[in-house]
Amino acid sequence: MILSSFLTLSLALQQPAPPAPLFHPGSTIVDTDGNTIRAHQPHVYTFGSQYFLLGSSHVGASDGTPGIVNLYTSPDLHAWTFQGGVYNHSGSARPSLLGRNPLTRQYVLWAKGGKGFQVATASSQHGPYTNIGSFAPPSGNLSCTSGDSASFLDPVSGHAYVVYSQHTCNGAPARAMKLVQLNDEWTAPAAMPSGKPVSTFPGHLEAPCPFYSNLTASWYIWSSHTSGWKPNPAELLVRFIL
Repeated sequence: MILSSFLTLSLALQQPAPPAPLFHPGSTIVDTDGNTIRAHQPHVYTFGSQYFLLGSSHVGASDGTPGIVNLYTSPDLHAWTFQGGVYNHSGSARPSLLGRNPLTRQYVLWAKGGKGFQVATASSQHGPYTNIGSFAPPSGNLSCTSGDSASFLDPVSGHAYVVYSQHTCNGAPARAMKLVQLNDEWTAPAAMPSGKPVSTFPGHLEAPCPFYSNLTASWYIWSSHTSGWKPNPAELLVRFIL
């Protein structure tokens, strides 16, 4: 009996592993119910062993429901389960989740829209998220507007930031990639001695994707140029610590 069990186990271990799910670039991605995933301008966040995909249900001329941020979860970045609409932002989306604030124990989500960018909180990472504020870009005594934005939690300092593309100041074009630190609760811009955000790079850039690499001990911002929905070369900004 023991020998039989051993032989069965040996044969099982010799069997090839089932093939991993395949990704097909350019094809429509569907959820576990077979429905098209609607998560435009997406943000992927990890919580435990699960991946969370947040994105706008509708942008431009796409299908979907305007004003809704959808949530999908996955154990492997391939099989995504629709968890429903978790935030009604009633405006442009580009949601980004900072995670659970250590002081308030609330999950904090930032998105484009409102006066420039907006913030919402929830008691669970699954939402629903409730809007608690909308902010114009802090620019001293200038009147400035912003476009695409993304929040970022720095794993080195523990500080949270919003990175955004500035549009105009006092009515004049003033494109630049900007960065503003948030308060300890991650729910509003922190007070700045200069009254102005940090300018990371001038020029016509938008769609920021900030992140930190442990491999290089450096901070990065992926961004695109401002050609609307037309394709353009991405640009990578980097800050090294020597």
